[in-house]
Amino acid sequence: MWCASGLFDDTKETPDDYRDLMATIHGQRLVHGVRETRTLVVERGDERVYCAGAIADLYAAMGGEVLYAGKPHRPDL
Repeated sequence: MWCASGLFDDTKETPDDYRDLMATIHGQRLVHGVRETRTLVVERGDERVYCAGAIADLYAAMGGEVLYAGKPHRPDL
């Protein structure tokens, strides 16, 4: 299992920048665990930045398994 806590540089990157990394992880058949809320984006001042939930959604869209725990999901880890 692995867990993304966010983007390496959320001031410049988007989830699409992680497509190759997610493909590598998916090839290893790892499960992605999201421990907290499944936040996709947040507002920071006048900017919107991507959060770890956006990485989880990308991984799921690529066919990867994602487990959620935290509002509104019951722990399934």
